Amino acid sequence: MREVIEVDTLRVFDWVKSIIPAETFPVLQKLEHSVYWRFYHGITLAIKTAALEIRDLLADNSEYNIYRNLIGYESIFADWEVSIGEQRDFAKVEENRKAASQDYLKSITEQTWSTWRERILKFSETRSNDLATFPLFHDFLFRLAVKHPSHALELVRDYADKIELFKIPLFRGLWKTPLRSEFKPLAIQFAKNGEDLTALTKMFISDDELDTDILAAVLESAIKAEDEFTLAQLLVVAGTNFENDPAFTVDHLFAPAITALNALGSTNWIQKIWYQREMRTLISKLDTETLALVLTAIERTKTVSYQVEEFLKDIAEANPEAVIDLFGRRIEASEGTSSVDAIPYSFHGLKDALSEHPDMIVEKVKAWWQHDTSLFQFCGGRLIAITFPKLGEGLEAALMRLAASGDRLDAKFVIGVLRNYHGELFTHALCRQLVLNHHEDEGLMADVYMSLNATGVVMGEFGMAEAYSRKAEELKYWLTDDEAAVREFALQYIDQLRRQEAIERLRAKESIELRKHQYGVKDQNQE
Repeated sequence: MREVIEVDTLRVFDWVKSIIPAETFPVLQKLEHSVYWRFYHGITLAIKTAALEIRDLLADNSEYNIYRNLIGYESIFADWEVSIGEQRDFAKVEENRKAASQDYLKSITEQTWSTWRERILKFSETRSNDLATFPLFHDFLFRLAVKHPSHALELVRDYADKIELFKIPLFRGLWKTPLRSEFKPLAIQFAKNGEDLTALTKMFISDDELDTDILAAVLESAIKAEDEFTLAQLLVVAGTNFENDPAFTVDHLFAPAITALNALGSTNWIQKIWYQREMRTLISKLDTETLALVLTAIERTKTVSYQVEEFLKDIAEANPEAVIDLFGRRIEASEGTSSVDAIPYSFHGLKDALSEHPDMIVEKVKAWWQHDTSLFQFCGGRLIAITFPKLGEGLEAALMRLAASGDRLDAKFVIGVLRNYHGELFTHALCRQLVLNHHEDEGLMADVYMSLNATGVVMGEFGMAEAYSRKAEELKYWLTDDEAAVREFALQYIDQLRRQEAIERLRAKESIELRKHQYGVKDQNQE
């Protein structure tokens, strides 16, 4: 088998050697990467020797070595023979490549520009699904534009189609040079023609020298073309420059861009920009009218994802009522459809901002409940439960006032909230108050019983039986309560739990015996 692998590998390596002189740089890079790993895992000396011959052929190609330094995201920069058994020093590799890039910049003169122009155009033919794989080439082009703006202007003016994917660093560099005045009318014309909208937008991300004319032209063309990606990037520009110019970034970028996105029914922009801290700062400081635009978009999302919640957290710190009202609208919009998850399964950071306002939340959610009680447990009740997963003093006090009011509707509301918990000890005080005030109402007492009886997830065959036993033990202290109604409820409740426990234990034992009968029992003495 070793001989077969060796013969086939050497045949392929001979073919690789024959195509190296004529192949494009991206193909050579992939060949270099592939051949290295055949060398790394080579099972014979002949395979390793042939792989090193290919390495040397590539090393002798000076143009390819410039390419691999500037582009080479798949190239192997370590010494092939030394790299076996050693951890590669990627930091050192990057340092060497950056040093080479600096030397290349120094070598660009009027006399060498034509050669470098052809190189840049050729290198720009490289394609990737992720442009983040070209950080050194981007940095090289940016520095080229700063150091040699006339050459950069020539590239963007006369070779726009050939450098399509690499215009952003050239645009950003040109904007930092005295040739800005020559570049600006060209940029405006690009924007009006609907060309390079993304590049023209990204050149102003985290840039304190915004140009209102260029951005206005980009915005107009993006709206006309229904270009959701560019509109989302304009939001990023607004966020990253908000502190430098709040009025322009909000009124002339953010508001019109998000209005256009809302008109398109787009909510994808949230996923694209949620991690921008500056953007979230902007959103947290919006006025009521502009904030409504953001909330309109969030209202339309299928789910309140982690990314959406990050936005809501910042909004809630300044305007918690707006966030609660948003969930009210989501609940209303979700009625009669399964395509929208109005309330998430749980909150992450948002609960910290909302839990500071239990009275306001209870008041608003109770108003929704009075509108529609049918699914309250799974909507408004769940919203309260995920905001206050351990109930907490503030929420308990707000619910206790309702439980103690004696009003049956208030009691039903409290029970709707409690049904989202699992009968934990911290719910007992509220349940006791409901028993005390409504012990003669069989329907309400059945609801209280179900609230206390909820278990959540249990483990093992005897999981339910053990849960019933634990709940019975937890409520024993009610048997000595000062109120007769509470003692009577506890007596009946604990008796029912004991019966359920016995039934569950019997069921579990029968289930185990049945499986033994069906599948047999392994003899512990057999191996």
